[in-house]
Amino acid sequence: MVVRHPYQDQPDLERMRHLLVEGRRLSLGPYYVHVGDLNWWLYYFLRDLDWSEIIRLWERDRDGLLLAWALFSPAYPAFDVFVHPTECSGMMRAEIVAWAAAYAETAVRRAGGRNLQTVWVAEADLQLIEILEGLGFQRAEGSLFQLERPLGSLLAPEVPTGYEIRTVAGEYEAEERARASHEAFESPRPFDDYLQNYTEFMRSPAYEVALDLVAVSQSGEIASFCIAWPDPASGMGLLEPVGTRPAYQKLGLGRATILEALRRLRALGMESAMVCVEDENRAAQRLYASLGFTPASELRTYARDVTGAGHGL
Repeated sequence: MVVRHPYQDQPDLERMRHLLVEGRRLSLGPYYVHVGDLNWWLYYFLRDLDWSEIIRLWERDRDGLLLAWALFSPAYPAFDVFVHPTECSGMMRAEIVAWAAAYAETAVRRAGGRNLQTVWVAEADLQLIEILEGLGFQRAEGSLFQLERPLGSLLAPEVPTGYEIRTVAGEYEAEERARASHEAFESPRPFDDYLQNYTEFMRSPAYEVALDLVAVSQSGEIASFCIAWPDPASGMGLLEPVGTRPAYQKLGLGRATILEALRRLRALGMESAMVCVEDENRAAQRLYASLGFTPASELRTYARDVTGAGHGL
């Protein structure tokens, strides 16, 4: 018997992370996000939400084994489902995805939204693609490339004159760190909201100041930034997010910051690193290629219109 329940506590989060690690370790076709992605989502983007409302877990009743979990991100709006790589059948996966899509659609329609999407669909995951298409989802424009590189040999960061690569100095630097990110990503959100998000993230259990790398000018402006996320269980590190303020682009600062992040991941025992890049971001793709990253997977987005009769609960 399978039991579905809302997110409850930290042990649930640990089991969610473990499922991702197992999925990535076995590499059987479906895409499993890095545990750093999950930390970034929950403690930055979704920190103000009631996680019991946006996360569902499916577990086996007889032994409590986590078979799947789903997360709904209202701001996008999107949902994604991650299933146990060996213990969740195709039929069970189809039922779970259908339930999660209906649950998410109900929330989207209630908020007056028009579309629902699921983002992390590997090109090789033909089972999930068939399930989604059977539910009325179609492939959306755009995709992500997952890039990887081993960490056995790394170039030393070449820091342009007048700049230094270091970690964020502390919470007093939160405003400058948030402003760099706000400008790099050209965020439409009010800066005060953006700053609050970053400050709260810095206070969260997921934040490691030693892995929040920045390139800083002599005047104290943060020009580039990169957060590195280690995963000791898999030996794979993640870079997310990475960016450079427009005024400081094409100076080699992003490259130097990334190399320092990779150096720190290697020092923590990571054997490889990954990053995800939009298919239309040619400049970033060229940068990562020059740093030794190569494509590992294409990640697609599937979407469906929710303005019709609907599939919601």
